Amino acid sequence: MKTKVILALSLVLSLQSEIFSQNGKDSKLFFIQDSIYSEFLKSFEKRNIKGLEVIENSLISMSSPLSQYWLAYARYYKSIYFLKMGNKEQSKKIVQDAIDALDKLNPKGSEELALLALMQSYSIQFSSGMGAGIMSARVKENANQSVRLDSNNIRGWYVLANNDYYTPKQFGGGKKVEEYLLKAISLPEQKIKNPVMPSWGKNDAYYLLISFYIDNGDLKKAKEIFTEAKKLYPDDYMINQYAEKFKN
Repeated sequence: MKTKVILALSLVLSLQSEIFSQNGKDSKLFFIQDSIYSEFLKSFEKRNIKGLEVIENSLISMSSPLSQYWLAYARYYKSIYFLKMGNKEQSKKIVQDAIDALDKLNPKGSEELALLALMQSYSIQFSSGMGAGIMSARVKENANQSVRLDSNNIRGWYVLANNDYYTPKQFGGGKKVEEYLLKAISLPEQKIKNPVMPSWGKNDAYYLLISFYIDNGDLKKAKEIFTEAKKLYPDDYMINQYAEKFKN
């Protein structure tokens, strides 16, 4: 039985690697992650999401497993935009559509599961009571499966930490945040540099770890992690929010 499970996991990883390798030849996806995030930031200056929608339409026309991954990622940021602009219902609809689409993608490898869990974690804010609990369980299940498939996927560890950080203590949250985040920041953004593959998560892990130490009154550790993060990500907006606190 154990041998069959190992073979099944190996097949999934092999198939996923082949899918990404084939689509990695498509120059339209080069630096797609940076393009999506850049247009997301510009959307607040322009007060519209036309730039994100151009990327979204391009990804829809490609119809490959990797383009579907990035389509979900683009819609995740589109959802954040609408939430920041005060349109909670539109934000909820967009992220749920993205979750549904990515969840239908099979087979799902470590990267897809990490992104799926990230979006599910974000969507918890639109639920309450039992619905929030069910979604939180799905986040844990998918993030855990992500790191089981690839224990060196920083994004899986970051999502596990993020979910634990925002889970109320009365429901068991906050116990493994530090462990997960220290694991995340110890890993490379990508095992092999590839302009079409995901590299998100490490800067977010640093920011969350700084926040965790501050929350727990450990300013010495918070400053150490901030200093380390600042060297790696000198222009990161979230990390720089703590610059004033640690300027001396």
